Amino acid sequence: MLPLVVRISYNEAYLGGVLENTLALFYWNSSSASWEDAVGTCPGGAYTRSTAENWFSLPVCHLSEFALMGAGYSWLYLPILLR
Repeated sequence: MLPLVVRISYNEAYLGGVLENTLALFYWNSSSASWEDAVGTCPGGAYTRSTAENWFSLPVCHLSEFALMGAGYSWLYLPILLR
């Protein structure tokens, strides 16, 4: 099976503290109920990055729900409960 190559472009101004070189695409693994790096869906998969041009790409061999994440920004979301 040939992989689908996904290329993601981004604007540094909107990263909000996320470290550019840590941006990665994650997929939701319903078996383990966790986000896992999508580059691992293809044997030997690897990221290609151009931080000068603000993009990265990776092969994907599994379609799912995806999220773009990176290190450097921590936040906690707690829903407000009203009684």
